[in-house]
Amino acid sequence: MVRFAPSALNKQPWRVVKTADGYHFLLCRTAGYRRLFPKVDLQRIDMGIAMFHFASTASALGLHGKLTRVGTAPAGGPGGIEYRASWFPGS
Repeated sequence: MVRFAPSALNKQPWRVVKTADGYHFLLCRTAGYRRLFPKVDLQRIDMGIAMFHFASTASALGLHGKLTRVGTAPAGGPGGIEYRASWFPGS
């Protein structure tokens, strides 16, 4: 459902990386995007929308877990990608 989540200007700046312990949400910023909307970080809002869609769909499917932010990104990535949060299965 994350793929179907809406985003400002249809940029869908999120990346989700699955590892053995959970899912990790990364923000891949679009160059020049911040100049279009200097007073608000719409790409961070987009990330929240994507994470909500993930968590609510998981819950609807009976998958229990929690979104949390760990100190450092457990999943590496190329430059320009920011770690935002992780979803770990559990009670």
